[in-house]
Amino acid sequence: MADRGGRAVLGALLAVCLSTAPAAAQALRAITQDGRVVILQPDGTWRFAEEPKAVGSSPVVKARPPGATILLAGSQVPYGIWVDLARWRVDQRKQNPVAEYEFHHVRGEAGAVVIAEPTRVPPEAWRQIVLTNARRQAADARITAEERKVVNGIPLLALQYEGTGPMGPFIHYGYYWSGPRGAVQLVTYTFAPLFPQYQAELTAFLDGFVLLE
Repeated sequence: MADRGGRAVLGALLAVCLSTAPAAAQALRAITQDGRVVILQPDGTWRFAEEPKAVGSSPVVKARPPGATILLAGSQVPYGIWVDLARWRVDQRKQNPVAEYEFHHVRGEAGAVVIAEPTRVPPEAWRQIVLTNARRQAADARITAEERKVVNGIPLLALQYEGTGPMGPFIHYGYYWSGPRGAVQLVTYTFAPLFPQYQAELTAFLDGFVLLE
């Protein structure tokens, strides 16, 4: 599938549970595993930044899935997500104005989104929040898997939910974290028939979630 067409399909999947709107493209700053800062351009290219140290005072976190080389950091909430750029592309033109990052898989019909807010969400409220948001766009949305996990030393909630959107059955699988300085939703998604094909890579992507303090 062509990149533009793939992103259009992913946009439809993303719209199932998130309101969408265009956002201006801009360069993103990221940190490599050895602490160097790089600039990701809207056209997908990248270059090393002039400064030799990490952004701000946040340390480079070593916990990361195999193959991940770039750490994208949150701007208001102290989290990061390690990304394997051989498998995932950062969408510079975000479809959701509240998303901090959006991604699409290089093979096509799978994506991911990060939503972070500097407001604490009670951990016990995540399940109902997720289900309520999902049912606004897919009346048959239901949670099909739920697990308390510890990822890179971080206690969080893993939820999988399914439903039927405008383009057919979908599955969203995500990690939900809340702490004293905010809350993060890190959610991957694809069409239901493709989930077994992508499941391992979606999980590896989610496992790149880290806290920066």
